[in-house]
Amino acid sequence: MTGEHKYKAMAKALVGVSKENGLVSEARVRATLDTLVQQKPDGLRQILHAYLFYIKREIQNSRVLVEHTGGISTESLEAIRSQLTTEYGRPLQVAESVNPDLIGGVKIHVGDDVIDNSVAGRLKALESSIL
Repeated sequence: MTGEHKYKAMAKALVGVSKENGLVSEARVRATLDTLVQQKPDGLRQILHAYLFYIKREIQNSRVLVEHTGGISTESLEAIRSQLTTEYGRPLQVAESVNPDLIGGVKIHVGDDVIDNSVAGRLKALESSIL
């Protein structure tokens, strides 16, 4: 295994240690970084660079942003979180944002995936289909 692959493998393992209940934990990230700084392993700079990349990706992939026009219930948000957790096979955190441009419905972002179930999205799709 080359040095670069070794550092990336170590960084990926450290991301696993940095999770609590399947989600990245700030306290665990701090403890991991403190341990790395104290131990100063070979390739520390490369390990930290890879660790930052993988932690950012893990956080992005565990977040769900639900855009809505307002008035969405806590129960609806929980149902969305629960369904997406099942579909994606990993714990997810939900944040919400009011977006009146949607006209109605919701637009959901999970990592790079976008599920557009809004009136504006449907109108745009309709427009594209007739042009």
